[in-house]
Amino acid sequence: MLIDALHLQEDGNEGCPNQFQLVRNLVENLGYEVKMVKISRRVANTYFSRIYFSKPGEKDRSVDARPSDAINVAKRCQAPIYVNKKIVLTDCIRLGYGTGRPRDTKSIYDVMLDSAPDGPDLLLEELDLVRNMNLAVEEERYNDAAMWRRKLIKLRQSTREV
Repeated sequence: MLIDALHLQEDGNEGCPNQFQLVRNLVENLGYEVKMVKISRRVANTYFSRIYFSKPGEKDRSVDARPSDAINVAKRCQAPIYVNKKIVLTDCIRLGYGTGRPRDTKSIYDVMLDSAPDGPDLLLEELDLVRNMNLAVEEERYNDAAMWRRKLIKLRQSTREV
């Protein structure tokens, strides 16, 4: 019976749910919806996150959760995951763009940063410049890398003046 439960699909009604399926079922049965997960900060080597719930006619609620648990709940509830930009800038693992796949194909991951939707996002612009500069260095296009570096310096100087 336990082996059969291991082979059931995630949405199967049989078997014993794991803790993340349990949270999903509990939230749904109480009439709530998981709106989003936010990984908000890091203190020393500890990350902090919150799971946000909503229910029609009630004030939104949130609870603290370990990021790994929050991500698993978001996956089961098909909720978006937001990561603080400072965490992305300081802690992200550099991904190799274009390795093993055509350059024009979109990555299977969509990263949403916690930025305002209106106006220019200088941080995203800076990330793009850094990515382009690093790619040019990897491909030994040093003149292009120097151009990206100049643009990056100019952008950083303009943000300090504001």
